[in-house]
Amino acid sequence: SVLVPARQPFGKSPVQTLFTDPDRAVDADPLAPVVPASSATILGKVTRRATERVVAAFLRPCEVRAFIELTKLGQASREGALLIGVDCAGRVETTDYVRKYSDISKIDTSVLQGVHDGTIEVVDACASCLTPVAENVDLRLQVIGLDWSRELRLEALTAAGEEALDQLELTTVVEANLERDNAIARIFERHSEHREKTL
Repeated sequence: SVLVPARQPFGKSPVQTLFTDPDRAVDADPLAPVVPASSATILGKVTRRATERVVAAFLRPCEVRAFIELTKLGQASREGALLIGVDCAGRVETTDYVRKYSDISKIDTSVLQGVHDGTIEVVDACASCLTPVAENVDLRLQVIGLDWSRELRLEALTAAGEEALDQLELTTVVEANLERDNAIARIFERHSEHREKTL
């Protein structure tokens, strides 16, 4: 099964959805810059009890950190969870997203681009976040510094991540990406400045 934000027929904001049928996941939108609820909390509830099923979960860096804390408190389990960290430059307030940017007829990356280049305002906590790239995950969905119309990259960081890529018959490509490094540095610098002003 897969836990991922997905667009719903009854609303204009993607919400975390647990899919067990790949044919039903056509409206999945793991890159949507809006989060109506914490994926960490939902994943904690899904993994709290032992099961033979594996849940692949798309999480932002802050949600990964929250999920790890829940495992320390016994409110979640790392067993049976395949963590997919999604690059994140911040999220838009849900009400702003629905009012200004949502269009349920398509998945549009222009809002995501505005979040990444700083032309669309994100919530204060995100504007001060210094960790746009997820750590402690099995797979990392690389978005920052890439041309989304041409490619996304899925990087394996653990044996479980490599096994998942093998099952999906995807090859692992390891190469330096200077544009990605520069884009991460620009986000870090912009967020550091906001953090200093806020403090």
